Amino acid sequence: MLLLDDRQGSGELLPLFKPYDVQVELARLEFGDACWSGRGSTGPELIGVERKTIHDLVASMRSKRLSGHQLPGLMRTYDWVYLLVEGIWKCGQKGDVQVLARGGWVALAVGSKPILYREVDHYLSTLACVCGVQVERTSDERQTVAWLVSRYKWWVDKEWGQHRSHVEVYAPYEAGSGSRRGSFLNRTPSLAEKVAAQIPGLDRGALQVAKRFRTVERLVGASVGEWAAVELEQQGKQGKRVVKLGRKRAERIHEDLRRA
Repeated sequence: MLLLDDRQGSGELLPLFKPYDVQVELARLEFGDACWSGRGSTGPELIGVERKTIHDLVASMRSKRLSGHQLPGLMRTYDWVYLLVEGIWKCGQKGDVQVLARGGWVALAVGSKPILYREVDHYLSTLACVCGVQVERTSDERQTVAWLVSRYKWWVDKEWGQHRSHVEVYAPYEAGSGSRRGSFLNRTPSLAEKVAAQIPGLDRGALQVAKRFRTVERLVGASVGEWAAVELEQQGKQGKRVVKLGRKRAERIHEDLRRA
């Protein structure tokens, strides 16, 4: 369940959750505008989100309320802290922060003093790099709600070990034959794995295929029966399970390799 603070500044977002299949309740949160329990690496972890418009952010920077009061409370209360900055803003020609108003782009100022873009950027960088706060940006209330739903579901729909987007193998296809995302892991795939990654339908199973056959020669020369017996790990809501490649897929792969 996603909890939304019932006070002004977050409670008014509640009606915007109606299109989504997420259970949301209003509650009085001591710190943060939204929170939920997610599936962490060692068990349940508490996630907190502080929402600020760009105007609120600048005001709290200058008053030191965010750094001196809210941030310490957020860090004590939650295992993971997100700062969500809402609004449309950019850097002006003079290096100041400009926000979109009805008359166009106008400089953002506290009193008579304009706010420099690098002042905001440095502040957010310190929160991210020094404090470990996850800094995100949205354009308006609807995007804020969409982001909250998306991030909530990321935390609750899968176990920590099921997030596997970062372990892809980069082995690009020729034009028209598909695509592969790059790997962010610091490891060097074997030649057999690179070849397997280019076989349509194998995708993340390339590593397991490479472990099974070891060399490109054995991979290419394998029989339909050997391919059918290949065991692949699959991630599901119930956790990992091992399945065999199967006869039909094996025949298709065997044929593709012979055609190549």
